[in-house]
Amino acid sequence: MILCSFAAAAFSVLVSFIILKFAPGSVFGNLYLHSFLPQMFYFTLGIFWAKAWSKFPQHIVLFFCSIILFLSFKFDLLHLSSINSTLWSFLWFIPLSYAIIWFGHNGPKIMWQLNRLDDISMGIFIWHMVIINIFLYTGINKTLSDYPLIIALIAVTAASAFLSYRIVEKPALKLRNIKKNKPVKTKIAS
Repeated sequence: MILCSFAAAAFSVLVSFIILKFAPGSVFGNLYLHSFLPQMFYFTLGIFWAKAWSKFPQHIVLFFCSIILFLSFKFDLLHLSSINSTLWSFLWFIPLSYAIIWFGHNGPKIMWQLNRLDDISMGIFIWHMVIINIFLYTGINKTLSDYPLIIALIAVTAASAFLSYRIVEKPALKLRNIKKNKPVKTKIAS
């Protein structure tokens, strides 16, 4: 399944490259580029790490190497973005994904206290693209530089996810648990 997902993701990257190269402003191209297909690579890479993480070496040296590799790709020290910007954006994500997963498993023990907080992961998944599109539609993305924009996006997305969890998810989960634990009345045959 992972191989099929990677094959579909590679095809999606190819289609994205073709659209950006030959039809950058077309309606079909814009619809495609705003669908899940160009982002499928990131999703598939997450599935890959979830399945294969225990089989990979997980040394702190590899963590720092992946950070250095990420920074060299991200700051384009090799000028790869001028050759193929689509491929360049995927190249920097691979070492970054390793670093994120490594930090999640091996980061400071104090971070484990975050498990006590509300689980806003579903809300982040649901709201992140809504918030990004609002920033794009309103032009907020043009008023902030890269890192302040990223921080603002994370803050607004996390706040939306937190409110979503408290207002919708948590009450729904409580209601589900109440219904699940409710004793069932049965008729006694006489």
